[in-house]
This record gives sequence, structure tokens and C-alpha cells, in this order.
Amino acid sequence: MRPNQAFLQRVNTIQMSVLALAAIGALVGIIGAVLDTPHFFRIYLVAFLLWGGAAIGCLGLVMLNHLVSGRWSYATQRLAEAGARTMPLLALLFIPIALGLGNIYPWAGESAELLKLKGGKADYLVPSFFVVRAYIYFATWTILAYVLTNWSYKNDELDHMSDQMRHRERNFSAVGIVIYMLTVSLAAVDWTLAITPEFFSSAWGWLELARHAAIALPVLVILLALVWHLTPVSQAVNERVTLDLGAILTASLLAWCYLAGISFIVIWSANIAFNAQWYTPRMTDTWGTYSTILIVLHAIALFALLLPGFKRNRPVLVGLAGFMIVLRVVELYWVVMPNYSTGVDIRWWDLGLIFAIGGLWLAALLWFYGQQAPVPVHHSSLAHSTPAFGDTGGMVDDYA
Repeated sequence: MRPNQAFLQRVNTIQMSVLALAAIGALVGIIGAVLDTPHFFRIYLVAFLLWGGAAIGCLGLVMLNHLVSGRWSYATQRLAEAGARTMPLLALLFIPIALGLGNIYPWAGESAELLKLKGGKADYLVPSFFVVRAYIYFATWTILAYVLTNWSYKNDELDHMSDQMRHRERNFSAVGIVIYMLTVSLAAVDWTLAITPEFFSSAWGWLELARHAAIALPVLVILLALVWHLTPVSQAVNERVTLDLGAILTASLLAWCYLAGISFIVIWSANIAFNAQWYTPRMTDTWGTYSTILIVLHAIALFALLLPGFKRNRPVLVGLAGFMIVLRVVELYWVVMPNYSTGVDIRWWDLGLIFAIGGLWLAALLWFYGQQAPVPVHHSSLAHSTPAFGDTGGMVDDYA
């Protein structure tokens, strides 16, 4: 089932729009690189973590879909698969980080003796080894993404899917998600935790997994909203599915809030001075005010998602998804930038790189999305949950 002309035209229009946004953002980013090169690389890291997290999160959702199928995953599966297939692009976008290591990571220019004083990480925090590890992660994620998506696309050509095929995808995803969680945790330690090599948190990998879900899901909801009035996507997204999407957005935000909150409580309330140093600069000067705003904004988003009836309203749901993306930008800035400045130092061109990388990544995702059927021909929820498509069968009342 190939996309119809109206659908392809809509996808192409969106693709051209995000590419134009990427071009403008890239121009602004180049100006920033000239004005302050070290700041450019640090903001580039923030932008890469944001959209790279969305791509990596899409891969996690693809594997989760094969393990725990649901109505919402039927509607978003092809978007998630398209996002997962952008892994080679992420590898290319990582090159500026590899070239600017000395501007981002203090240890990149430090001696082995000094690194030993910062926790004995001298053998691990070696620039060449750092880059090699990154591309091992990209290679692993690319293999996982392309194996699963190739199977999925080939399944559309079949009259029906056998149980053997479903078991093959499920078993591969079960093993793949273990590898995924391990590599994402290691990448989180490398790309963010290593900015402050003295700090250590055993929950950081879990927090990164929650962060990826909390950016990937809102992106998928917004992209789905741009085409959910078109056939055949319109047949896959009814009120019940809309509620499911709202519920899964709420769950992702709750997971991030819990893990971020419990990490702070355990370290700060226990007065673990060795690790509290990571939070100290984020609670002083203007960063203290920034942290308060970050907490308030997350509380507002969570409260709105928990309000009865809000998740029934599609425009409101899309607005909340957009707000969650803004929250991730604000949070990642808070994760990265206090390591370099004692106060909040936002430049007028900071958003340029966010738009540049985001526009380029979204354009790639949309290109992959337009190459296949907008929704899978075969999906387990089609066999087990027919009321989810078309008539709701009165089952919507089960959700608040």
C-alpha cells in the first residue's frame, strides 16, 4: 500500500518547510561560531542531544512496539521506524562534536595524572577512545534499526503475517532492547556525565532513557497531527487512540520527573558531597532561578496532562506535545551549560543550532516516512483490537 498523492504532497510540503528552517538555523549557527567558537560547540552538543535523543527514542519505541503492541503504536509505527532509520545521519552530525572535544569536555586537554585525581578515569576519558565508542553506538543502533524496519516493510508485501514472523521480530526486539538500554546508558555517561568527570550517578542511564522517550513521543505526536486528517492515517487515529497517545505522553513525563527527582533527593538529602557538586552550580546565582523555572514548567505540563478531558482534545494534546519539546530544550541546556558558566548565559543565536539540526533530522525522517505505507498493513492490534480503528465501540469511556 503506497502513499496516495495527497499524502505525499503534504509530506513533501512539510519536508521543504523544515529544510528551509534548517538553512536559516545553520546560517545563524555559523554567525555564532564566528562570534564565540567554544560556546558554539557547547550549544551544538545541546542541539545534538535533543534531536539525537529523539532518533534514539524512536528506535526504542520500534522495539517496544514488537514487545508490547498497542493501538497508539499502530498509528505511530511508521513515523518511529522512519526516525530510527536516521541513525547514519546522527553519525554524520556527531563529527563537529568529535572535532570540538576540547571546547566541550575539560578532560580532552588534561593530562592522565590530573584525570586520575578526578576519579581514576584517565584510561576511559581518552579523546580517540571516546570517538570510537560513539561510532560503535551508532553502528549498533543502525543495525538494530535497519533489521527491524526492513522486516516491517517487507511484511507489507505479504498477504498475511505468520506467527513465526511475529516471534522472529519479538525475539530480536527482546535481545535488541537489552543491547539498546546498555548502549544508551553508556552513551549518556560519555556525552553528558563526562562533562563533569568527578560526578557519578547510577541512575543516569535510566534518566537518559526516560529523556529520550519524553522527546521522541512528543515529536511523533506532532508529526502525526500534521497528517492524521489524511487517508489512511485518519482511519488509524480515533478518539481512543488520541487518549492512548495522551496517556503515553503522561507516562514518559512522569518517568522523567520521578528519576530526576529521586536522583536529586538521594544525593542532596543524603549530603553526598562528592556527588552534590554536580547540583551545586545549578542551585546558585541565576542558575538557581533557572532551576526553579525548570521545575515549575514540568509541574505545569504534568498537571495539564493529568487533568480529566485534556487528552481528548487533539489541539490541546498537540500543544502539550510541543510544550514537552520546549521542556527538553530547557532541561538539556540546564544539563550542559552550567559546567561552563557561573550564571545563565543565553545568546541570541543559541536557537539557530536547535533549528538547524532539528530541521535536517526531521527532513530525513519525513523522507523515509514518505517511502513506505503511512501505516503498516499487518499489525497485531488490527487482529486483537478492531474497535480501535473506525468505530470506537463505546470503549472510549474507559479512559479519563
